[in-house]
Amino acid sequence: FYGEPPGALLTAGEHKGYGLSLAVEILGGILSGTGPAGPPPGVFANGTLMICLDVERFLPLAEFHAQVGSLFGWVKTAPLAQGAGEILIPGEPEARLEAERRAQGILVEEQSWSQIEAAAAELGVDS
Repeated sequence: FYGEPPGALLTAGEHKGYGLSLAVEILGGILSGTGPAGPPPGVFANGTLMICLDVERFLPLAEFHAQVGSLFGWVKTAPLAQGAGEILIPGEPEARLEAERRAQGILVEEQSWSQIEAAAAELGVDS
């Protein structure tokens, strides 16, 4: 970002993505109190803004879920890019991994588990 020449990553979605990026910067940076992105020597920080909506004030929840499911289904019908195996919806890989880990457990490599057991023993906690 700040090397020569200074710049930024190419925005996804070209001019519309640029507008969305600016809106997110305004909401997540400026409105959150963290401040906008910019060149050094500013202090680096990540701002957070949460917007909570009561979906049922707009439409019934079941209808919302049906429409979102329909949208996701339609998105997945797009032609695949060369070399792509499938179209993924944001959060889908994480949801799959969570389901796998809930079914099979979470692998903890031996050295880490030994450290956990040692800390538990030191604290008198069953591991």
